[in-house]
Amino acid sequence: MNARKPQPIRIEAVDPLGAEALRLLQEAAAEARSLYPEAFTPDSPPPTNTPTPPRGVYFVARLGGEAVGMGAHRPYDAHSTEIRRMFVTGAARRSGAARALLAALEQHALAAGFSRLVLETGNRQLPAMRLYESAGFHRIDPFGPYVGDPLSVCFEKRIGPGHSGAAVPADSFIHLPHLRDRLTPAGQSTLRLTPEGLAEWDRRAIESGRSADWRLPDEVREAGRRAFLASLGRPADLWVFGYGSLMWDPCIHFSEVRQARVSGYRRRFTLKSPGGRGTPDCPCLFLALEPGPGACTGLAFRLPAHTVEAETTFLWRREMVAGSYAPVLCEMATPQGDIRAVLFACNPASPNHCAEMPLQDTAAMIAAASGPLGSNRAYLEQVAAQLQMLQIRDDYIADLRNRVEAISRPGAMPAPTAGPAADRPSSAAG
Repeated sequence: MNARKPQPIRIEAVDPLGAEALRLLQEAAAEARSLYPEAFTPDSPPPTNTPTPPRGVYFVARLGGEAVGMGAHRPYDAHSTEIRRMFVTGAARRSGAARALLAALEQHALAAGFSRLVLETGNRQLPAMRLYESAGFHRIDPFGPYVGDPLSVCFEKRIGPGHSGAAVPADSFIHLPHLRDRLTPAGQSTLRLTPEGLAEWDRRAIESGRSADWRLPDEVREAGRRAFLASLGRPADLWVFGYGSLMWDPCIHFSEVRQARVSGYRRRFTLKSPGGRGTPDCPCLFLALEPGPGACTGLAFRLPAHTVEAETTFLWRREMVAGSYAPVLCEMATPQGDIRAVLFACNPASPNHCAEMPLQDTAAMIAAASGPLGSNRAYLEQVAAQLQMLQIRDDYIADLRNRVEAISRPGAMPAPTAGPAADRPSSAAG
């Protein structure tokens, strides 16, 4: 006996106020009530649909002529559209209907001129979240009406030329092709922190003996980010300058990377931290940019205008978690032309900022510190290795590396200095 062939799925645009759309909406609402009873009251009004707006669409999925699923998208802003009403009846699940609806919605949104999809689902709908992630969506902070809703999980996906889900476009490395395999992709970065990831950092910080207020409150950090973006004026592409760990793990999706040089700043280990690569008893040192003579050369990453809001959320969550840095927009030189980029400079008002120490003292602290993220020495080695790969000379980093190696060598004494000048801050060739 021949196996029964699976029925083809047909996607069709319908009137959201029609009988089929409303029937599916009622089924979806009944399921939502069973999954999230705390979100409803006995007098909660039934859900309703509204007419399809310009540039939007309302689809149903048909199996054998029967409408078994629905999905829609409605414009959220000039560049983004929100996917809504995603639902497939229980009997039709695993038929491919949900994936077919999602693909059709993406194609329609692209044809309508959108470059970004956003959506919301509930935190108990794990199969839906797996579907979205497998289709190239990635988690973002709640947006619009979902801000502050503990049950909401939000996603986005960039679409159109140069975008393949959350992956970095292949031509991002056109200027630095040898960097392609030397960066951690954003989707694999442990520093691309979600709210859950930040909560895990909180747990570890408290377990290590730090106080519960070790970082800035979320609302303070977000207010600072929004104020900075507002100071830039109209939406536009944003360049981000990396001079430390951003050079190998930028944690952001970018469309272009260049080598860049900023004058008036120097790499210095002037950020003291009791966590990360250190402990409260043996703190570590991280890099900051200190104003002064000379220049610093690093990497500049370009964020397309329509991604700036989402990507800077992750960036601020990482760089501004404790308010130890100050975001500054600076002119920079690149081989392809001058740009303006945001850099994260030292914040002298932060309790984590320390005055620049003699090189031997700095080396001693780096050699001794280690924490949950690894040793402080490994951080210095990564900086030095990335600079070497990029053929960027920095005498300060090279000198520190030699001193730390000498201190760490079993049974060896630190390399002798050449007199008082050897312990003065060396000039960074950037």
